[in-house]
Amino acid sequence: MKKIRIILVILTMVIASTIIYLFSRPSLLVGTWVRTTEVDTEHINFYKNHNFSYYYGVGSPVGDYDLCSKYAYNEKEKLIKLECYEGVLDEIKVESVSSKQLIIIIDQEKLVFERK
Repeated sequence: MKKIRIILVILTMVIASTIIYLFSRPSLLVGTWVRTTEVDTEHINFYKNHNFSYYYGVGSPVGDYDLCSKYAYNEKEKLIKLECYEGVLDEIKVESVSSKQLIIIIDQEKLVFERK
């Protein structure tokens, strides 16, 4: 009886640890991503605290993305929702994300980024 109780305790600990790991792991999206264009490099950042930035290598913002500061990523829908100035929302479609590459679609254009 004592052996069964010990096995159940160990099994419960393993299951609990697995659940905690699965729900606390950061998204693959989190990090700095870079792509080189004909003119400059672009840096898109998704931070753990859900802050967001998208700038050229020289420091100027890409498009109006300097007006967006927060993001939420829905992994199931593969959709990044941006919170922008004065409550305006914007969306970025994620085609794929891996540990090395991020492919997103902005304004119907496919953009390929590499993890920095």
